[in-house]
Amino acid sequence: MTVILISLLLQIQIALPERANLANPASSYSLPPQTQKDYDKLWKRFLGGKDDRRVSDDLTKSLKKNPEVLPAVLVQAYLDLYGGRPDEAERRLEFVLSKNPTDPVALTYLADFAYTRGDYVRASELYTRLRAIHTSGSNLQMKSQRSLLLAMEALLQGAKLAISENRSGDAQKLYQQALNLTGNEPALRDQLNAAINREGSGQARVGQSEDRQEDHPVTATETIPGSTASIEDLGRWGNQIDHFREIQVSESLTREQLAALLAVYFPELGQYRASDEVIADVQQSWAQSAIRLVVGVGLLDSMANHTFQPARTVTRGEFAAVLARLTRLFSLPASAAPLIRPLDVVPDSTLYLELQPALGYGLMTLDNAGNFNVRDVVRGGEAVNIAEKLHRLLRKNTG
Repeated sequence: MTVILISLLLQIQIALPERANLANPASSYSLPPQTQKDYDKLWKRFLGGKDDRRVSDDLTKSLKKNPEVLPAVLVQAYLDLYGGRPDEAERRLEFVLSKNPTDPVALTYLADFAYTRGDYVRASELYTRLRAIHTSGSNLQMKSQRSLLLAMEALLQGAKLAISENRSGDAQKLYQQALNLTGNEPALRDQLNAAINREGSGQARVGQSEDRQEDHPVTATETIPGSTASIEDLGRWGNQIDHFREIQVSESLTREQLAALLAVYFPELGQYRASDEVIADVQQSWAQSAIRLVVGVGLLDSMANHTFQPARTVTRGEFAAVLARLTRLFSLPASAAPLIRPLDVVPDSTLYLELQPALGYGLMTLDNAGNFNVRDVVRGGEAVNIAEKLHRLLRKNTG
């Protein structure tokens, strides 16, 4: 995981909307008439926001009589959140979740708590449960996908470290957790199993009973060259790993594929404020959420008619311009290398300046004749290598 990603995640705060925009926690419950009447009065006073201490005292008295009126507990949790007492809020939310595993308020805030402190496995589990209740909402889907990505990466990196330290038992537990995160995706489970087997971890395949698994000591020298990349790819791409394989062998990168590469290799993009632009032709795209993200943060542009044209190929000039925007978005310092002048680009053109980050950092190069070939297509494997280079560059410059 990149250092820049860690630093961005640490800055995230639990989002607290205006009280008037809060959903009433009681809407998910059926309360006795008198209890409902008393609760409604407290809820109205809470929404007013002018008498929080007395509302809290009255809720405490009410909960002493009946501690399992969960909507009242949730209002107390809201008071804790607005009052700057996150630990108390989390304790109350955990209580609610223990009594009602599908409570949407508890799931939402506990998932956000887990995410902000870096417990991505827990966050992924909670966001998944929340999505089973709320099937819509691009923000929830983005959080769920991002937490799954980060959870997979953390588990797989931990397992690799355990292997290098000859702790095969710990590696087995971490790999099994990663496999469990794949859910009901047979293709993904098979590919992750294959990657684990190539790592030489000695893990049994998913579906075998525990008494058949062998605790085989493994050292770092037993891993097969190239297998680590396979595991990291699975951690990044999850159930879209087949699309990644298609990108790797593609003779010409499409705008759809470029959007996916950017979203996957730089998940911190989701922390930037994005415009809510209408895009007319991406509903059937496998990379729809990635397209909306990169367009929203300004890395790729939609057309004048509000289409994105997912299948259109990307030229080298367009790709370099995207890289320039990405380096500016992440505030990457300018390369110390002198300006490089391609023979086929006019020096006083905007494109000339846009090529410099890609050339100065060695992400892209000129051909033997000194041309950049701005209209040539970008191969998929080339784009993956460039994304890897920039990923490492950002980690180096923020470390």
